[in-house]
Amino acid sequence: MAEKTDLVKKMSKMGETNYILKLAGWYPSRVDEYNGDFIQRHAASISLYEKVIVLFLVKDKSLRRGHSEVHRSTEGNLIEYIVYYAAGGPLERIRSLMRYLLLGLKMVRQIKEEHGAPALVHVSVVWKAGLLALLLKKRYGWKYLITEHWSGYMEKDPEGLHTQGPLVQWLYKKVYQGAGLIVPVSAEIGRQVLRWFPGLPMEVVYNVVDTTLFNYPSTHPGVKPASGVWRLIHVSAMGYPKNMEGILRVLQGLTAMRDDVEIILVGPYPPTVRQTLADSGLLDRKVFLTGEVSYAEVANLLHGADLHFLFSRYENQPCVLLEALCCGLPVIATRVGGIPEIVDDSNGILVESEREDQLLRAFNDALDHYSRFDRPTIAAAAMQKFSYAVIGEQFAHIYRTRFGYA
Repeated sequence: MAEKTDLVKKMSKMGETNYILKLAGWYPSRVDEYNGDFIQRHAASISLYEKVIVLFLVKDKSLRRGHSEVHRSTEGNLIEYIVYYAAGGPLERIRSLMRYLLLGLKMVRQIKEEHGAPALVHVSVVWKAGLLALLLKKRYGWKYLITEHWSGYMEKDPEGLHTQGPLVQWLYKKVYQGAGLIVPVSAEIGRQVLRWFPGLPMEVVYNVVDTTLFNYPSTHPGVKPASGVWRLIHVSAMGYPKNMEGILRVLQGLTAMRDDVEIILVGPYPPTVRQTLADSGLLDRKVFLTGEVSYAEVANLLHGADLHFLFSRYENQPCVLLEALCCGLPVIATRVGGIPEIVDDSNGILVESEREDQLLRAFNDALDHYSRFDRPTIAAAAMQKFSYAVIGEQFAHIYRTRFGYA
């Protein structure tokens, strides 16, 4: 707390120009209220220690061609500028990129006039925000660092960087070459970035959890519930990376083996998921679909569960695993991406990607030996790693030690 007070004093001495300009490649907006919400939480955590101005530009198909809108909001030390611009016409991808960069430069000039020059630019997700940061470095000499959340540096991602053309890959290279530091949310995604662009300095800062929502419910007994039924929960967008086909096959096997489980699948689901469950007779009997729910409702559902699971084909660092751990939930997940950095024998079980036999065995092992998981300890350890105060201070420390921002 003393360190935070010292930072605030330094900020007041240096005036309005002392702020971080965060250029976001993803961010919540009226187009998609959940897109990049983890980046918004990063910004909020940093704002505990530094003044942060976020700039996010997003295409809005509801606008007439050539039109744009700017929405500004302020909460404490965090100022957000969300810019909506119309989709293009012919050559949409190129026109959209040019529109983005021109509007971005215009907005930065406006922000500079209102708040002065930033002390540092912090990019979250390279495309397209990193290109804007590179232009700002060339125009004003502003230094920037990059936090990457995208899993597209991995070969398993079917829409990853390896599928992009030479021009896009070259632009990524130029952006990374211009960065003073990369700050991936997992060491594994950092290794994947360095595989593409070797030689860059790197520090890892994890995703952040709102621990006012995601925390240990002291009412949980830590043993089999009085109802006699274990509640298993999965939270995701249920797309290809999450391997829902494999999950559904395993759930059919699990529910055939034991009567003491019910499963809640949380998030937007494709019609095939509902149809498969209906055909198997599990829908609304053993397996329940919630559809998309609010962030707060996810916390409520985790509080009422006994075990969280993922069966991802590939991952960066899924926020929901961090949130589940902060709730004291043991987790089952695949040994991919940054997951092994946060899951071990003390808080869960790791299985190999695509190994449905291992997932089924892990379910039985976790439930049959559930008392080996110390839920209060799991929650306390996670909250000490992923809270707003901890993650925000880590970024503030990087700004000071790596870029002389003080």
